[in-house]
Amino acid sequence: MRQNSIGWILLLTVVGCSLNFIPKPFLSEGLTLFGLPVAMLVALLFSPAWAIPAICLILAPSLYQYGVSVPVLLLTALPLAFSLYGYKRHLRQPLKIGLGYFTLVAVPVLLIDYGVRFSGMSLAVISAASITWLGAVMSVLIAHLIYLFIILRFQPQQVAGKINFKHLLAYCFCGLFFVSVFTVSYAFIHQHQSKQKAQIDSYMRQRTFVLSEQIGDFLTENQDAISLAAKNLSLLDASLSEDTPAIGEVMASLAQYSPEFLTFLTTNEQGIITHAWPLALMEQVKRSGMLDLSERAYFKNVMDSHQRYLSDAFRGRGFGQEPIVAVSSPVVDQYGKVRGVLEGSLSLKTFSQFDGQNIGGFRMLIEDSEGRVVYASSSLGIHSLTTLELPDCAAKTCEDLVQYKGKSWFLQSALIQPYDWKVRFFFDYKSFLALTNASVITVLQLILLFACFGVGVGYMLSRFLSEPLKRLIRQFEVFNPQTTRRVEGASNYFAIGELAALEKSFESLQQRLIAAFAELDASRVEEKRLNQELNTLNTSLESRIENKTRSLAEALKESEAAGVAKSQFLANMSHEIRTPMNGIIGSCENLMDEALPYPVARRISMISQSAANLLMILDSILDWSKIEAGRMQLDHSAFSLQELVESAFYLHQDVAINKGVTCSMTNLTALPLAVNGDMGKLSQIVNNLLSNAVKFTQEGEITVHVSYSDETFTLMVGDTGVGIANDKLETIFEQFAQADTSTTRLYGGTGLGLAITQKLVALMGGTLEVQSTLGEGTRFIVKLPFTVAKVDTHLDGTSLPELPDNLRVLVVEDNDINAQIVLDMLKAQKIRCVRVANGAEALKALNQIAVDCVLMDCQMPVMDGFEATKRIRALPGKLSSLPIIALTANAFSEDQEACLNAGMDGYLSKPVRRYQLLNKLAEVYYRSQGSNGI
Repeated sequence: MRQNSIGWILLLTVVGCSLNFIPKPFLSEGLTLFGLPVAMLVALLFSPAWAIPAICLILAPSLYQYGVSVPVLLLTALPLAFSLYGYKRHLRQPLKIGLGYFTLVAVPVLLIDYGVRFSGMSLAVISAASITWLGAVMSVLIAHLIYLFIILRFQPQQVAGKINFKHLLAYCFCGLFFVSVFTVSYAFIHQHQSKQKAQIDSYMRQRTFVLSEQIGDFLTENQDAISLAAKNLSLLDASLSEDTPAIGEVMASLAQYSPEFLTFLTTNEQGIITHAWPLALMEQVKRSGMLDLSERAYFKNVMDSHQRYLSDAFRGRGFGQEPIVAVSSPVVDQYGKVRGVLEGSLSLKTFSQFDGQNIGGFRMLIEDSEGRVVYASSSLGIHSLTTLELPDCAAKTCEDLVQYKGKSWFLQSALIQPYDWKVRFFFDYKSFLALTNASVITVLQLILLFACFGVGVGYMLSRFLSEPLKRLIRQFEVFNPQTTRRVEGASNYFAIGELAALEKSFESLQQRLIAAFAELDASRVEEKRLNQELNTLNTSLESRIENKTRSLAEALKESEAAGVAKSQFLANMSHEIRTPMNGIIGSCENLMDEALPYPVARRISMISQSAANLLMILDSILDWSKIEAGRMQLDHSAFSLQELVESAFYLHQDVAINKGVTCSMTNLTALPLAVNGDMGKLSQIVNNLLSNAVKFTQEGEITVHVSYSDETFTLMVGDTGVGIANDKLETIFEQFAQADTSTTRLYGGTGLGLAITQKLVALMGGTLEVQSTLGEGTRFIVKLPFTVAKVDTHLDGTSLPELPDNLRVLVVEDNDINAQIVLDMLKAQKIRCVRVANGAEALKALNQIAVDCVLMDCQMPVMDGFEATKRIRALPGKLSSLPIIALTANAFSEDQEACLNAGMDGYLSKPVRRYQLLNKLAEVYYRSQGSNGI
């Protein structure tokens, strides 16, 4: 064999072998070998003595990757058959082998093999067999087309006179069409499957992270419960060894509020059990003779470190055989000496609550720091305390599928801090394949359909093109430049104008060439003239573009400056209005707590209501500015739909009754105890709709219907008011617009309520529908998506908290009226107050008097609140951690962020209500003391 042939064999072998290392285009049990076309090309180009070893080397990586299986053996046999029965044979022989005999043999064998693997015929079997077969067919076509082009280009003598143009054209078109459709289809399947896998990977990463946070919080909460109970025991004067009823009460209370624990017990300093809960447990312990726990880890660790302790999972001994996690904390006396230990046994079954939150098909596994199973989804079939050998892929998705119990799984892991536990998230590989099998089958059907279409089109195309060529050949044969002889009647033979014009074009070719040369000379002269004009035009155009660009840049700067000015104006207006409003609302609230004559109290109530209305208008303008700027964001928390709607309903019911309008509220379906979502924005929507209903209804009734179904909350607010004309329904949602120009004069309002309501509903992913008849009334129907929360939430934002006696607060406020309002609110709760006028005076006061908390205004002369806070945080000792609450008239979210970034612990915007002030004061104070205030 010639030297260059050996070089080509080696090159093709390396290329084919490398291509087989490319992974499959998408996850499937079907087999696609990218090096198979190269192996078939080698079989057609070189003799079997050289081709067969090269084919074995090319396909060796597939044996390494997929092992010895029926699909691998079938695909390996195909190029070997090419070499033995197709080398130097007729050009159609490889097609007979690859498309005929291989299909007859391979398809039934593949269906049987995959059917055995998947235990019966299914979409997965058909999909896998089709992918393997189509991959082989595409390899045959690619190899044969390349081989055909090589023969025609470099060895045309081998096929001289043996190839018909029409058949060649039809075959090339069909083959290339099929390969193109096949490639595009596989790319589509790859993209579709990649998108699905990315969605699953994203969910697994997010869910694993959330589970790690939830489980960590769950363990910390239970540790906190044991620690709090231990502190309560520490406050008792009695010894743990004494039979004190208060110890039993503490343990019973702990059991009531922490039902996740199976048992509780206390020991003395020597590790001897002194008390236990349930009460029968103590008798059981005494009978078993296992009173001494001095060697238990949860006792020794607490006694050695004087810190609380959380054990890994283990099986209980003496008090039951259930797997548990021990949580223990020291009980100390008034001098800080450890008197004993309080221990709670946390049942591993309690971790099932987190499994219930997962989407179907996903499994969860929790391991402790020693790698023992704490909890596993029941479908995994793993028992607690089992030790597994799984890959360590914490904080990222495992690169390969994980094999466990004969199944393949996608796996995601995350650490549970600070306990060095792990949570793992599984998804069955076969379940993933089931998601894509239907789409794969559809795409494969389309491939076959397009293949049939390509065959028909290719045959028709080849016929249309070959006939004009035959006629053109005859015209070339009889063409004589001295005559105008041609084949008569040819121009009207074909229906397609372009093909018929081909014959006419040859007849006029000579005349058109002469004319073309003459026109070419003229066009050169014209080209010079046009180039000159074009250069002049380019110069002028560049100048105009520069002027326009400069004008646009200046307009953009002016627009940006106007936006900044608008935001600054709204911020300043909010600050200036809220400062005096704080004095009005605060004074009214303080006065209404006094025993005043009815006429006076009524007038004060009217002043307070008017100020609240003014505040609502201001908040509406600020909300609209946030929506326009795209800065409105959603908060997510658990809350009660029933309590929120009832609170808003009863608030507006009093106003309606005073007008002589009846109100009713009906639950069409039961509402969940708690849902996840933005409680504040839902409250704003409900209040806006109820306020509108009360405002525009002078007689009749207002009805409220609520229901919950398929994770959708539906609210209907109907009234018998003035109604809205059909041609005005679209305008009521426009900003600063109402259905009638007289509406503002008659009923008041900014015209922003419904506009803001519509924007909030859209922001929350819901819909808002309005139905109205002029003179009869209006119905607003809101549908919002809310998921059910796993915990009950009952919030009472207006209740006053309990604060410690003799609490000392420093009020830093330059406005005398606002300062007096805040002082009156605090003094009414017997809080000791000191007021200074700016940040500099606050620093002096802190060096002279001791306080527990600071209420800090932000904008003050001499030294503002931000600078004062930074200096307080730089003070030595405990003063640097003194709780500081911002009390400012700046109400934007960026103002709150600025306060927190400056080092403040809380934020309140003016005007402030008493319950808001006291609740925030309690929250910040107890947080600084390391307690929740309970």
